[in-house]
Amino acid sequence: MEIGESKGRDPSEFSSITITGNHHELLVMRNFTRNPSILVYRKDICADPTLSVPELSLEDGQQLWEGLFYAMWFQDKPLLQESLSKEMGNLIHKLPSFRSQLVFLRAHFIVMSSHWDGLDKIRIDKFLMLVRDVLHEALVLLHNSSWDMKHILRFRSALKASILDVDHMSTPLVFHFADIYPSELKKVAGRKLKPKLVTQMIMPFVHLMPTVSLSLLKQFSKAIFDEEFWHMPSVVVQRNFGQLAKILFKYGSAEGVGKKNRQEIYNIVQRYRKLEKGLPARPLPDMDEGKDLDMEDVEEAALRLLSEKRQMDEEEEKIPRKRRKKMVVENPNIIDLDNEVWLDQKDKFLDY
Repeated sequence: MEIGESKGRDPSEFSSITITGNHHELLVMRNFTRNPSILVYRKDICADPTLSVPELSLEDGQQLWEGLFYAMWFQDKPLLQESLSKEMGNLIHKLPSFRSQLVFLRAHFIVMSSHWDGLDKIRIDKFLMLVRDVLHEALVLLHNSSWDMKHILRFRSALKASILDVDHMSTPLVFHFADIYPSELKKVAGRKLKPKLVTQMIMPFVHLMPTVSLSLLKQFSKAIFDEEFWHMPSVVVQRNFGQLAKILFKYGSAEGVGKKNRQEIYNIVQRYRKLEKGLPARPLPDMDEGKDLDMEDVEEAALRLLSEKRQMDEEEEKIPRKRRKKMVVENPNIIDLDNEVWLDQKDKFLDY
């Protein structure tokens, strides 16, 4: 049954997902969703040992999230919005397999991306909260798998096929996603956030850096690649800035990268190289703002910048042109979630 076909019928009849045969039938009305009782759909989506629960298809997942989107759209009470958002996020744990859970996540981001630019300032906050809650629970899935590499690769591919799909991307939504991603990752991973895991989890953003708009790239630089990302209260996060600098340099030096994007990527590389050497990533502020600049200091800084640029140019020249052409900027870990072709390839630029 399509959403909207239930017009004129008792809303209580359509407050759940009914599983019949080999498909999920979504029974949600757009005009009853002020009623928080819609959450009875949980009893049908749970893995009942007496019921054979089929895998969730992308089509059914998107239909489900269309209904959930309007459930949140019409909910105007703040406390119920918060409760509803948590309940929707927790639904991911009720699905029968990791594959269905990723389809659920992918469908969520596809629907959010399609509706995001039409949200008004009155409703935007509750959907910001919903995206955060769904991301949090998806990361909990990875945490519960002990951050299994196969699960991480599949999670990343789900992001690439939804919220980070360059052909259907909602830039404002990706701005928000990049902003909350580090904090939610640190919150869920805690002391397990080791250098290799950090690198693996931020690779979806690395893959996009050569091709996204400069404004979005700057948001990645600020939210994902700023050194503040590594700071955690009461937890010392090990870091490998040298390894990240190497990866970013290879992406920035790939053929076809725009000049402004390349420069922004190289700026991050320079900061990471300084951090690897134990140097401050950025110049220390001048305590006396009224003091004139010393020309010797200016010349020294200029020479240092030229030296760093020359070093990067020399490293770029060492890369054979044939190899540069092969440096595709898209994610090489392609997973066809619809046809279950899951390729567990390593990233081309990770040398573990």
